[in-house]
Amino acid sequence: VAAAIDIADTDGLGALTIRSVAARLGIAPMATYTYVPGKAELLDLMLDTVYGQMPRADLTGMPWREKVSTIAAENRALLDAHPWV
Repeated sequence: VAAAIDIADTDGLGALTIRSVAARLGIAPMATYTYVPGKAELLDLMLDTVYGQMPRADLTGMPWREKVSTIAAENRALLDAHPWV
């Protein structure tokens, strides 16, 4: 999944294929299917990983406008780091 995220971050989703992930990992393309059934599932895992790594501020006690601004800034930072999301 990390290799796929790196490919998407560097070269965009158009460059992301099972073959490109396998090449990055130094394995045969068919070997990837042992871990991921297909590209759609790989994309799901990539999104889960990226969103799981997103820092989340403690919003306790913040006024609602500040909460919204903080959440928007966190999401913007994620999109800047991973434009393919």
